[in-house]
Amino acid sequence: MLLGLKKWIKSLLPTSSYESLNVIEIKKDHIIHNFRHIQSLQPDHTIIPVVKSNAYGHGLQQICTILNTFSNKELPLIAVDSYPEYQIVADTTQKDILVLGETLTSNYHLYNPSRTHLAVGTLEVLQALIDTKKHRNIHLFLNTGMNREGFQEDTLQQALTLLQTTNQLHVVGVMSHLANADMSDNTFTEQQVLTFKSMMKKILSEGHQPIYIHISNSAGLSKIQDPLFTASRTGLALYGYNPLESGDKYHKHYIDLKPALRLTSTITALQHIKQGDGVSYGMKWISNKETLTATLPFGYNEGLPRSSGSGYQVYHHNNSLPLVGTVCMNLSIIDTERRDIHIGDQIEIIGWDKNKKNTIQELANINKTIPYTMLTGLEKGLKRIIV
Repeated sequence: MLLGLKKWIKSLLPTSSYESLNVIEIKKDHIIHNFRHIQSLQPDHTIIPVVKSNAYGHGLQQICTILNTFSNKELPLIAVDSYPEYQIVADTTQKDILVLGETLTSNYHLYNPSRTHLAVGTLEVLQALIDTKKHRNIHLFLNTGMNREGFQEDTLQQALTLLQTTNQLHVVGVMSHLANADMSDNTFTEQQVLTFKSMMKKILSEGHQPIYIHISNSAGLSKIQDPLFTASRTGLALYGYNPLESGDKYHKHYIDLKPALRLTSTITALQHIKQGDGVSYGMKWISNKETLTATLPFGYNEGLPRSSGSGYQVYHHNNSLPLVGTVCMNLSIIDTERRDIHIGDQIEIIGWDKNKKNTIQELANINKTIPYTMLTGLEKGLKRIIV
């Protein structure tokens, strides 16, 4: 009786879904294109997509859904940083998962041994995994010069000795991370490769036969052409952004990448502004003319830095318009320049077109930061859809 009453009440409620004022669109074809382009740079490598930090702001579930387009043979492994990310990937795909980040040793039992690869760079973690007495696939993480994490040459020998005490840990991978691959001077990158190869000899001499040997990130993909390596990790390039500066001779290898993220908001208010009037906190923008401003429900909480009003352009249809004044917690303001604009109109804050003024790179430049910061700063609660 009660169940029937609940169904009847539910039938009286509106069936339309909630429509968000702010929407991130992820272009499926662009992610697929980018993956194939990256594969073309290293045709013999296993390309490992890195989807940490909510897939660089694109939406972890959405990106994994798109990556399901590829067979497990084409794309066998996806890299995450944490257990919460691991759970989403495990629920969304059937692919194996490489966990790059560490966790409390009491958490390792939560990972499914049959489809999990663990990056291991300390003796403590190695011992903890031995103590679980379960078969585990591991990637030995080598510190080749970045000096952030991983086994150094002396601790690597201790790790190899420790591995001799168990037959339950399988070294299926060996990895490191490049510190300066996005710089045009490749001297340090080349030194890291030499260090890796020296440490790799020790691993091979112990009888280990890793399948995945990887050091390259997006920036290193085109620079390191060494037959020792069998895999590469890609983050930024997968999402359509060139990891290299225009002066780098390898920059040309990434110019065909296509940004996959578009962000739109909706005008919620209009204000008539007189010449000499200021807007927003601190009145840092004073209008030099009579104009009309429009307010967007998108601020620094949603991922738009406070200083974006000092030169960033957004789009209303094909017209670029400047953000003005200090960006607020949940609001920002644009100068409409008295164009025909109305409450409810859509504004494109970030676009797919690399030739327009509202790119992630331009937003990063104005805020004196890098695209990674802009992308990962996009609030997780924003609606994300695949188009």
